Amino acid sequence: MKGRDGGADDPGGRRAGISCLGVGGGGGHRHPLTAPFLVAGVVSVAAWLGLGRWAPPATVRWSESMEEAARQMARGLRAAAEHCRERGLEVEPALDPHGTCLVGPSITELFTTQGDPAAKRTTLNPDLAALMVHLLERGGVGPGDAVAVGASGSFPALLLATLTAAEVLGAQPRVILSLGASSYGATRPEFHLLAFHRLLLERGIVAAPPVAVSLGGRGDVGADFDPAFRERLLGELAGHGLELLAEEDLRANVARRLALYGVAGKGAEDPLGERQASPTAGGRTPP
Repeated sequence: MKGRDGGADDPGGRRAGISCLGVGGGGGHRHPLTAPFLVAGVVSVAAWLGLGRWAPPATVRWSESMEEAARQMARGLRAAAEHCRERGLEVEPALDPHGTCLVGPSITELFTTQGDPAAKRTTLNPDLAALMVHLLERGGVGPGDAVAVGASGSFPALLLATLTAAEVLGAQPRVILSLGASSYGATRPEFHLLAFHRLLLERGIVAAPPVAVSLGGRGDVGADFDPAFRERLLGELAGHGLELLAEEDLRANVARRLALYGVAGKGAEDPLGERQASPTAGGRTPP
């Protein structure tokens, strides 16, 4: 007789189904997929153990220089936060939860292009300075070497990370600053990139002064800035006695930057790599 739940008289009932899967007791039958699953599990464990034994290290071993650079960058971040608190500059907690003041408003007079606040926050980790030490060392940078640093206001924390890393290694940064900034960068007119850099100098966190400053923005001369604001910036730069990069022509701008970095030779003569070929050598003169 056939019961509601399928009893012993019902070979297609629940008990028979459970026995077929090898969970219950109905003769010890195994599901046909059991063996392949077991083999796959063994292979997976073996692969995991093999990777653990022979894979290259997943992290870079920290050196004393890396640790020192990270400490210096942390000092710089604290200095920026204290500076803004002392001057009553507001920080948006949703954008800058640690209150560093290096994630600025979206759009101000210094705005140049759209930026991503998440990208800006990523650069606020002091470990970034340690990474810069690692990368500079891999590039062969050592004591006394000149390091060309071109920084805009878009990522002020990257400037801090680069300078602390280079100086910890005993290198000599040659810094050119550009005041324009993408959204959420150093967009506060009262705390732009030059003001941040001067704060780092005053606190003894970095030692390299800028060799020149540009306005940034369109043409690198602030052509898209409000005219009155642009004039105010120019007056501020003149008061600091800094060399102003005001070459709107790209070729002339790059050549001047290379000269300030101390680069000589063919690269400085032809900064864009477009030297005109001699007609006698079968080349053509660009229009």
